[in-house]
Amino acid sequence: MTEVNLDRFYKFIKLKKLNEAENEISRLLSKNNDNYFLINQHAFLLFLRGNFLDSILEYKKSININPHYYENYSGICACFFRLKKYKEIIFFLKECLKYNTNNCEVYYNLGSVLSLTNKLDEAITNFKKCITINQDYIQAYNDLGLVFLKKNEIDEAILIFEKGIRIDKKFGQLSYNLANILIKRGRFLKAIKILEDNLVNNNHDYLSLLANCLLKVGQISKGFVILDQILKKKNSLTVYSLLKYDETNILETKISNFFYLANFILDDYNKILTQLRKVYNNSYFKKIDFKDLKLSNKIKVAFLSSDFKAHAVSFQIFDVLKILSENKDFEIFIYNNSEQNDEITAAYKVFFKNWKEVKNFTNNELIDIIRFDNIQICVDLSGYTSGHRMPVFFSRVAPIQISWCGYLASAGMNEIDYIFADKYTIPQEDESKYSEKIYRLDKTWSVLSKNYNVVPNSNIPALKNKFISFASFNNILKINHKVVSTWSKILCRILNSKLYLVNKDFNDQEFKSYFEKLFLDKKVRSDQLFFQPFLKRDDFLNKYNLIDITLDTFPYSGGTTSLESTWMGVPVLTKKGDYFISKSTESINKNIGLNDWIANDESDYINKAVNFSNNLNFLQSVKTYLLENRETFAVFDSKDFAKQMSNVFKKLIIKKNA
Repeated sequence: MTEVNLDRFYKFIKLKKLNEAENEISRLLSKNNDNYFLINQHAFLLFLRGNFLDSILEYKKSININPHYYENYSGICACFFRLKKYKEIIFFLKECLKYNTNNCEVYYNLGSVLSLTNKLDEAITNFKKCITINQDYIQAYNDLGLVFLKKNEIDEAILIFEKGIRIDKKFGQLSYNLANILIKRGRFLKAIKILEDNLVNNNHDYLSLLANCLLKVGQISKGFVILDQILKKKNSLTVYSLLKYDETNILETKISNFFYLANFILDDYNKILTQLRKVYNNSYFKKIDFKDLKLSNKIKVAFLSSDFKAHAVSFQIFDVLKILSENKDFEIFIYNNSEQNDEITAAYKVFFKNWKEVKNFTNNELIDIIRFDNIQICVDLSGYTSGHRMPVFFSRVAPIQISWCGYLASAGMNEIDYIFADKYTIPQEDESKYSEKIYRLDKTWSVLSKNYNVVPNSNIPALKNKFISFASFNNILKINHKVVSTWSKILCRILNSKLYLVNKDFNDQEFKSYFEKLFLDKKVRSDQLFFQPFLKRDDFLNKYNLIDITLDTFPYSGGTTSLESTWMGVPVLTKKGDYFISKSTESINKNIGLNDWIANDESDYINKAVNFSNNLNFLQSVKTYLLENRETFAVFDSKDFAKQMSNVFKKLIIKKNA
């Protein structure tokens, strides 16, 4: 092959003078029209100009002259890739392997295209060949692991990712993908270790994943530090990262986890809400001023939530909504923001004709849907919890918007007109802590739908066991270091006592050991601790037949769990709070006449637990009282609660029209 000087051609390419480059390569080809390398370079120029079909023809010419030249195959495959002609790519890569049998890059590219076309077993074979030729080809480990993931061969994927990480810790995709697998398996602690050990360049995606893992295991303050770090990085993000940067999600995540802090400060909470309002203002602007109500024969009331399923919120509201659906003064709409439907979802659908699945609608689409339905009162059951649609309420979809049951805190926006509470959860002197107007229901802020599937034992377990059984079936994230310390002191003072905790994450032995160590470090004996994985509802309720005293969490108090414990005849020891989310169980106890079971502070909490435990006759009398009177307690009277709620809705409509 005659040697040719391509300096001028490359200079034009570098300067992006493609016409001049075309003239130069044509001049050279006129003198060397069978030079495979010149033809290859002309094909490359055509590719740069977007002339993929002409480029393919030139690459084919070059291949015919020299089928051993790898760059021809690489170039022609790039053209076919732009044209999404994957069969042709596979053909030419296999042709290339006839002449380049030890080219690891060809095997890698072939594996990539086979994976893209879901020919997964072939893809695995080619990625493995690539690695056999070059054990340091790190991208091949990552993509091979992803193929195993596609095949749902999780253990194989984990092994490949781990092997790749041992070769190159700085290749962050391996750590990221491995951590994601571990998270899906509920192994958050191992995911945290992987991310912390291999975190490079403070990548936005990795930081987000790490923060979420920390929040999942209750390391809230540490998670917030990472989230704040991401927020501060906004101005230094690349264009690509900025596209994925979601300030809304970060702020909402902080808000939804805020009350798990052992010492939350409301001023800090309000600052985050202020930041979020600014973001919402820039994103959701379709606000309507409902100057008057478009009244029909019936009042249209909507409930929006992702929890119309086996969920704590549903266990409270189910009977109330069922009774409301039978009220001829109302037309009830349900907007279900979840795809996880179960038998409870099916039970809802039986008595709601206006049932709408809205999970797949954008916020703006859902705003239009609710406004089209001419809803007069829209009730939010989620706040900022998982599956919420707070931007919809921010954009004002109904003349009257109410927060109830699912989020026992202020939403921090005037668009939520009212929050349903009672005289115990939000006394008059606390009203300034809320952006919403406070509507105090007559007796209680919520109720529990009665469950007769499980029969409570009439006697306290301690009479038979000869030891005291404590329990908390609250969300594990509510058990912060102060709660652990307080409960540990109780267990250490009552040596013949045990503590039962239930949480789905206890399926992970590593997390179970981690959580157990929190108590062991406080001198609690391991034989005092019983950690139970997730249970079905009836099994969960039956667990209360093993329990003498339920210990409430603080400052994030129990809601549904405290109601369930009381229903099963197990008293709940709680501590006074100074915010709705800290007063929920306090309200329950006051409603059922157990004022003595409300401690003033942590010291009083410990003393009450010890004193009550030392008096089995007293514990038995409390259990008997709860079981004999539970049918009369307001916190279990869904019928009366629904009647109150219907009256409130009518009053609010009258007030709005006045």
